[in-house]
Amino acid sequence: GNGIIDIDEFVIIMYQSNLDSFLWSTSRRKYSPLDDANTCREKLAVTMNHAKSSFLAMFIVVVIFFFIGLSCLGFCFQTLLIVREYPAVQTTFTIIEYVSTVVFTIEFVIRVCIAKTPKEIFGDALMYCDFLSIVPVYIE
Repeated sequence: GNGIIDIDEFVIIMYQSNLDSFLWSTSRRKYSPLDDANTCREKLAVTMNHAKSSFLAMFIVVVIFFFIGLSCLGFCFQTLLIVREYPAVQTTFTIIEYVSTVVFTIEFVIRVCIAKTPKEIFGDALMYCDFLSIVPVYIE
């Protein structure tokens, strides 16, 4: 009644609030952006743009980063003179380059398909980088 909380009331309030938050967190699962996605296109957009939205989204990010690293290493090793002396090694790096390009092309096409507006495609500098990284292989 007097507006002053003594230590006993404080402990009880804190205990109840911690208990409530504990019960709340165990009874409810965590929010995911996938919860708001209704259509298949929206779910695909969330999966491609939010790595923490699901296991599949995290897996896609890991695979893309793996192929980025593999592609960079392959490019670096292909420029070494010693690699050019061994056709089998050169062929291996060429295969790595083509497989990486296919993976990057699939990602690029999916990102173009899930874009809601042309501004999402043409307004993003990374889309230009993605496009410019896959075009030279197709021109070769």
